[in-house]
Amino acid sequence: MTTIPIFLLGTAEVLIALYVALWLSLAIHELGHAVAGWFTGMEIIEIRLGSGTEIIALPFGRLTVRIATYPSQGWVLAFPTRAKFYRARWFLFALSGPLASALTFGFLDVISPVEARFLEWSWSWSWVSCALQHTVRFVSLGVIFLTLWPRRCRLYGQEVLSDGFQLLQACFLGRADGVRLFAYGQANRARLVWAEGRRNKAVALLREAEAALGEEPDLRFCAIKASIIAEHGGQVDEALMMLRELLAKAESDWNLYGEIANVFGLIVICENLAAEFPEAEQIIRKAIAACPDQITLSGTLGGILVEQGRHEEAAPLLKALNYVSPEPHEQAITAAYLAHTSLRSGDPEAARSYADKAMSVCPGHRLVKRLVRSL
Repeated sequence: MTTIPIFLLGTAEVLIALYVALWLSLAIHELGHAVAGWFTGMEIIEIRLGSGTEIIALPFGRLTVRIATYPSQGWVLAFPTRAKFYRARWFLFALSGPLASALTFGFLDVISPVEARFLEWSWSWSWVSCALQHTVRFVSLGVIFLTLWPRRCRLYGQEVLSDGFQLLQACFLGRADGVRLFAYGQANRARLVWAEGRRNKAVALLREAEAALGEEPDLRFCAIKASIIAEHGGQVDEALMMLRELLAKAESDWNLYGEIANVFGLIVICENLAAEFPEAEQIIRKAIAACPDQITLSGTLGGILVEQGRHEEAAPLLKALNYVSPEPHEQAITAAYLAHTSLRSGDPEAARSYADKAMSVCPGHRLVKRLVRSL
């Protein structure tokens, strides 16, 4: 059989091999997180693979697997369900991704053919298998170092902690801080459940988180609580007053300020409080100026602009968010508003497509249903 040195291989072949290896390594890493989450009692909501334009979304009950164009990043959206041993569960969840990559590297290191066979290229399935194994092995090694490096990074438009940073936090976090993180996770889970229309379950989760906190104040938790009591008890004015107080307290921490401002804007939008739109817009723009990396703020601003009839201003903000909104209910709201801007710009087919996406992602959300019905 005629063979040639691998360095003479065409660019296209090398890029294809690397592309496939990146996808395999990414899927193995994220699957490791998901499996550990299931075994430690977490609720897995979403597995997202890749960045850029979403290619396909596969629903499996309450879990949705989303696959995009480029194998550059991935995540597993999971929420804790029990406070007991929360830090240990969190540690195992953060460790499982790098561990899956390490096991892949070790397994392929044992079974892969010798390097000499990899250095000579020929048209044969054995060589393709050999090349793919070596490429996945090297990519997995890179994934291990990249994810275990303790750092803050941008993932789907929001700041997150790398696996290594989370492992350090889980090791050295105090009990009170662990309780606050659990309560914050439960509150976010309650917000998602509320968006799905399961009101009683959301309130029960919120009370469980509040009981875990006890007397410990937590501004993030209070902001999420305000968003739920605004609708559950009809206490919209009280919720907005609470959020104004929280915004004043959070001005020393702009990331926290941005999260609270986003909740304020969403309440104003969901309740369609036209008189509050100018104040909400001012608060959101202030938050964007202070922390421009919080992409959800741009989505909320886009919603406020659409509600005021300023579709041309809203369209570029919403289109930039269409495939990067981090949570399902935010993806659904963005798609619903994009349906309105598309219809206004004279593209009914795009409007119908966005409306279908919004209803498929989060059909029980009150705002999504209102926006789709008004098309």
